[in-house]
Amino acid sequence: MSLRGLFQGLRQLLEWWAVGINIPVDERVKPERFSRTVAFHLLDLGYSAS
Repeated sequence: MSLRGLFQGLRQLLEWWAVGINIPVDERVKPERFSRTVAFHLLDLGYSAS
């Protein structure tokens, strides 16, 4: 992955998180589900736990 691709992926991720944060509290998903979704998204971008 190029540096440009990494920054584009990061920008998309931050935009996605910003949308999620702007949802009214009573309409948000549970924190556990949100965490799993973020983790899966990072894995899709090529990040790993190792």
